[in-house]
Amino acid sequence: MLHNKKKLFQSIGFSLLIIISVILIYSVISNFININDFVGPSDISQKLGSFIVRVLCSISLVFLIRRIYKTSIGFTKENMGKGLFRYGFVLVIAIILQFITCYQKPDITFSEALPILALYLIFNLGVGLFEEVLCRGVLFNSFKEYFGDDKKGVYKAIFLSSGIFGIFHLINLISYPTLIIGTITQVLYAFFFGVIFCTVYYRSKNLLAGIILHALFDYGNVFWKCLSSNRIMLLESSTNSDMKISESLIVLGLTSIFFIASMIQLKKEFSKE
Repeated sequence: MLHNKKKLFQSIGFSLLIIISVILIYSVISNFININDFVGPSDISQKLGSFIVRVLCSISLVFLIRRIYKTSIGFTKENMGKGLFRYGFVLVIAIILQFITCYQKPDITFSEALPILALYLIFNLGVGLFEEVLCRGVLFNSFKEYFGDDKKGVYKAIFLSSGIFGIFHLINLISYPTLIIGTITQVLYAFFFGVIFCTVYYRSKNLLAGIILHALFDYGNVFWKCLSSNRIMLLESSTNSDMKISESLIVLGLTSIFFIASMIQLKKEFSKE
């Protein structure tokens, strides 16, 4: 296996450039461009702007992986069912639990909330698209190309790309510098999520499955809040205070299940060889 450092550095360098671009552009959208008069409340304008930026950046990343490695990253219907319900079974359970545990009594009707629900679904699909294309489509594939498609190479690619995915969440400290424990917790459990998303992608060879699962999990956290007349206040309330260490340990204990499930799946996958 030839380790092509040039290709690897190109992938990582361009990915970092894309991440920086997203941060800068989103900052401009949030702080300097006032389009609220045209599209309504601030969360709507920000979500629309963020969605557009993420989609454009995702297209750039797809072009990158095709240009450097002459390969597709797996936007296909093939193995979609397996990716969602077999390899991603633990994520499906987590999504269901997310919708259940985040329940709060609505104070507006579903029909009234439908436009906002649709907007947030689209936004979360944009987040899932961007993060899966970046961390699984580009970084995971780049590391796998560099280390090899054998057992050791795949494990290295999974851990490194998932580690970058986790560290990526340190960016949240820019907007919420007081949420130190919460952000560190997010970095660690994002690593666990990254590992299971990589596993789903590697086994199914289908990036769409990961995008859908990623989007639905995030969507479950905001769904019921969108059925409230105090939507913006509820969405912002989670950023007002930091997590307790005990809460952090519970979250990490629960999300470590994703890591364990991934290791079991990968062991079965490589035992076939």
